[in-house]
Amino acid sequence: MRVSSVKGSHYVDSLAQKRRRSFIVRLSLMLVGIVLCVAGVFYALFYSSWFDLNDYEISGAQNIDPAIIKENLNTYRDYRLFKFLPVSRNILFFDVSEAENVLLEKNNLLKTIQIEKKYFHALSVTLVERNALGVWCFENYIGDHKCKYFDIDMKMWGDLDKTTGFILLTVEDYKTIDRQTINKEYFDGIRKLTNNLRSFMAIKSIAIPAKPLSDLIVYTDKPYYLQFSLESNIEDQISVLKIFLNNKKNDIGFVPQYLDLRVDGRVYYK
Repeated sequence: MRVSSVKGSHYVDSLAQKRRRSFIVRLSLMLVGIVLCVAGVFYALFYSSWFDLNDYEISGAQNIDPAIIKENLNTYRDYRLFKFLPVSRNILFFDVSEAENVLLEKNNLLKTIQIEKKYFHALSVTLVERNALGVWCFENYIGDHKCKYFDIDMKMWGDLDKTTGFILLTVEDYKTIDRQTINKEYFDGIRKLTNNLRSFMAIKSIAIPAKPLSDLIVYTDKPYYLQFSLESNIEDQISVLKIFLNNKKNDIGFVPQYLDLRVDGRVYYK
C-alpha cells in the first residue's frame, strides 16, 4: 500500500526554498558582520587616534637640533605601506630598531640612539652624540665645504670653515682631491702622533702634503715645525725628538726653522 501526501510536491519545494533563503540571509548577515568588524578593527588600528603616535621626548641633544630628529621621525612614521596604509603611525607597529638605523644613517653626528615606546602616543628618544677629535680639511677637494669634524671612528659630519688653534686639532689634507674620505693609514699615524707628542708639546695642526708620500708635518706652539714619516715607527721618532730637545734645552742659539725626524735615529734641522 502506498502513502501519499495531500500537500503535494509543491509544498516540499516551497519549504526548501524558504530554508535556503533563510540560510542565505543568515550567511549574508554574518559576512556583513565580519566585514564590519574587520573594518572597525582596521579603522581603530590605523586611522583612529587610539594608538596614534604624535609626541617625541628627546634627550641628549647638545649640538644637533632636536627639530631635525623630529623631522626624521615624522618622515619615517608617515610612510604609507602600499601608499595608503600608515602602519608606523600606530605605536603598536612602530619598528623601533629600523627607526634607530634610519636616524643613525641620516645623522653622522649621532654615535648611538635609543628609542623606547611610551604607550600609547609617545616615543622616548635618547641621543648620544659623537665627540670631535678635530677638524679634517680636504684642501684640494674640488667641491664646497672642505672641512668636517671627525671622531675616533673616522666618522665625519658638519660643514665648517677652516680654523686653526689648540682647542681642536686641525688636519690639512692636501693629498685627497675627488672625495672626502679619511685615509686610515694617515689617521692611525696622526693618532699616534697626538697621543705621544701632546705629553710635552701643544699641537696646532698637522699637514698631509701631496708629496712626498707618507709624510706628516706638525705645527706646534714652538717656532719651528716637525717632519715625521709613516714609513718609520712614530713612537721611535718621538723618542728621538725628546732626547734631542733635552740636549738642546740650554742652547740659547738653537732657533731652528724645522726638525726632520724621518730618518731612523736621527734629527736633521735648519
